[in-house]
Amino acid sequence: MISISSILILTTTGWVLSVLCGGLCAFWIAAALVIRAGGKASPSLAGGLLHDFGRGKEGIGPSVSVVMPAHNEEELIDESLASIRSSDYVNVIEIIVVADRCTDGTVAIVLRHQGEDGRVRLIELDECPTGWSGKCHSCWNGYRSATGDYLLFTDADTLFDTKLVRASVGCMWKGGLDFLSLLGRLRFEHDFERSAQPIAAMTLMRMYPIAKANRDDAKKRRPFANGQFMLFSREAYEAVGTHERLKGAILEDLRFARRLTNHGFKLGVALAGDMFTVRMYDTVARFHRGWKRIFIEGANRNIPRLRIAGARLRGLSIWPIVSAAGIVFGFGVLRSDFALGIVTAGLGFVSFALGFFVLRRIYDLQGAPARCLLWFWSGCLQVAALLSEAARDLRDDRGIEWAALHYEVESREEGKG
Repeated sequence: MISISSILILTTTGWVLSVLCGGLCAFWIAAALVIRAGGKASPSLAGGLLHDFGRGKEGIGPSVSVVMPAHNEEELIDESLASIRSSDYVNVIEIIVVADRCTDGTVAIVLRHQGEDGRVRLIELDECPTGWSGKCHSCWNGYRSATGDYLLFTDADTLFDTKLVRASVGCMWKGGLDFLSLLGRLRFEHDFERSAQPIAAMTLMRMYPIAKANRDDAKKRRPFANGQFMLFSREAYEAVGTHERLKGAILEDLRFARRLTNHGFKLGVALAGDMFTVRMYDTVARFHRGWKRIFIEGANRNIPRLRIAGARLRGLSIWPIVSAAGIVFGFGVLRSDFALGIVTAGLGFVSFALGFFVLRRIYDLQGAPARCLLWFWSGCLQVAALLSEAARDLRDDRGIEWAALHYEVESREEGKG
């Protein structure tokens, strides 16, 4: 005979697991709704491909100047330049590469492309003036040589589909946008990319949901941009002060999105899918430094926000364990307490199924293979540790190291940013 204390323990355990699994179900449903809203709010690049710019199918749209800052990018820039040169948008009039204090083979690769394609131009910088971030200084120098109606700032670790520029310009023109930024697929070639990168990107998108970034009402918009692809009308770019106005920005893309919103311009953030691919960081050290920089600025240098985001990931890391425990426990008590067993096992199963399908969708949007889900728990813990480290760096005034420069940053109190 089962004692009363044993019954109480079983009942309490069952209801605790049921509550936990139920909470996870609610979380995954909310996440699915956010993803759905983001997809509906995202401007259509496919629609941009169909746009004729009011001049018929054979007409050309506004001219585009591509500006690519590069700091020691010899491993990736060759492929990146080749992809941009192959664009089927006929009015890409120039591809300006700004080599910033490069000490590797970047310049030689760019010179080869320059010899093969007259649109490619090289600008070499030997120093970064005090008060400037390296990327902002490079982009500003590229802008000063650019003559296009539209200015496209992109990174040297990106790959463009042949239709990407045409689709993006058409999307901007058709939607009456002054600025368009794209989110593409990521590369997953190393173990740290397979485990931590999907979680890092997911965390950033939770801070800046696509649906909120695309709101028409500027007061309700949460401005966001991805510096890997920023397409401006020249009028909008110059109106907000160019990169010179943000010369010391560590994460200039978010700052641009906020300034454009404050100046009344219309912004769009679109999902590019397979048309745009990015290799963010090629080593664990660069991954840590890069994402720590992104999280610090993305959280507006707010220590509590970083700590809360880290705690949320630690809790989420046990999702498969809690779901499995609910299923196993529920089936185990079916004979002694059928109702409790059905509820616990059912919620455990639904929690696991919802989590799997939602995460599969999130990973698919990033281009992550399904097998990366096996490292989900590890990725959560790694990114949580990175968020905690970012919070400590702010607390201890350690600053940010990036692209051979040191930036001093100050934390901001909750509610001030």
